[in-house]
Amino acid sequence: MSRKIDALVAEKVMGFSVTREYAFPAWSVPPESPLFRKWDGEYVSNGAPPFSTDIAAVWSVVEKFGYTIHTCDMGVKVELFNEPGKGPSRRVGESLESSAPIAICLAALRAVGVPETEILAAMEGA
Repeated sequence: MSRKIDALVAEKVMGFSVTREYAFPAWSVPPESPLFRKWDGEYVSNGAPPFSTDIAAVWSVVEKFGYTIHTCDMGVKVELFNEPGKGPSRRVGESLESSAPIAICLAALRAVGVPETEILAAMEGA
């Protein structure tokens, strides 16, 4: 859906960082992530993973939180809760969107405190 949303999720939620030492923009990805490949001794990914369109990629985001995901007539509702085992359960982000991947992305961005204006600006590029 949006490479800008994918980039925001990679940076703000997953903790990836942009490495620009190569011929292409690369994201430095933790080696335990299933979304990496090793190149020149560093774990990198060409571009941010397609979190906003690929349920397999975005599931690594879901696993950082407790969660509920519901489908309804209006779309997919995602509620994210603080990380399991980190105190009493409380909702930290939610979203209602037409697809699960984008709903998860937006809920996760809200959960980590990304300002709504920044999220909306990234959505405009979709």
